[in-house]
Parts: sequence; C-alpha cells; structure tokens
Amino acid sequence: TFQRLLSTKLPPLQGRVNLTHVDQQVTKKASEKYGIYTKYLRSVCHAQLSGPFDLAATTAQECHDLLVHKGPSRQSRVADGHAALADILSLDEHFLNHPVHYVSDKNDGGIFYAWLTVEDFEYLTSPAGKDDKKLWAQALRPPPPQPSPSLE
Repeated sequence: TFQRLLSTKLPPLQGRVNLTHVDQQVTKKASEKYGIYTKYLRSVCHAQLSGPFDLAATTAQECHDLLVHKGPSRQSRVADGHAALADILSLDEHFLNHPVHYVSDKNDGGIFYAWLTVEDFEYLTSPAGKDDKKLWAQALRPPPPQPSPSLE
C-alpha cells in the first residue's frame, strides 16, 4: 500500500523514502454524515526521507498574497468553496506559513502534501482542529501550469 501511494500520488519521492513502521489505528464512533455507529480502520505509515526531492512549495500566506494582488473577486472565491481573505488571515500563523507541496497528476489535477509533526497531525485530525484544517486546505491554490517544452 505504501509503495502504491508513492508510485501513484508521490512519484517525485519514489526511491527517496524509507518506511520505518506502520501503526494500525481502530476508532469506533458515529459517522458524521449518517450518524451510524462505525468502525474506522487507518494505517499510519511513518517514513524518513533518504534523499533530496524536488517539489514546489507554497504556503497559505503566499496564496493569500497572490489573491490580494491578482485574484478574482471575493464573491467568486467564496462561491468556488475557497476561503475568504479575512478567513485566511484568521488561520494560526503556524499553519499560515507552513510549507505545503503540490504534486500534479496525469489528469491535469493534483494534491497538496505537507510534512507534519505528530502533534500537528493529531491536532488537525481532532475535532478541535477541524475548522483550521478546512480553512488551511481552502486557502491553498495550485501553482500555475508550467508550459510544455517545445519540440523545436
């Protein structure tokens, strides 16, 4: 599963990450969506980088600054499900300036990834961190597409 994740979602890290151990976590609670008592299974993979990698990094603050200077109107951003500018600035400074990496996929989309401490991960996956996690994700924007190299 870990190798599949690397090959499909994080190809720039393939061959540069060593899996150290996997924690199996079991949680039983009512699902938020349906209210049905549910058993959740999660595998948390712990790994270490074994070499350098090249991924563009950004922060919520940098995305905010781009929106202020070049972005669409506030109304269209909110309508698109993105955080309003004032909401972005209410995000804790730690997450506002935390580096986030964007990995493009083959379908002209992509995924944001961030290296988190155990404490940050536990906070963002807790009920107390739910709003910050959502706001942080909504504040981020993919980098502009890179032009394809010409075949001259």
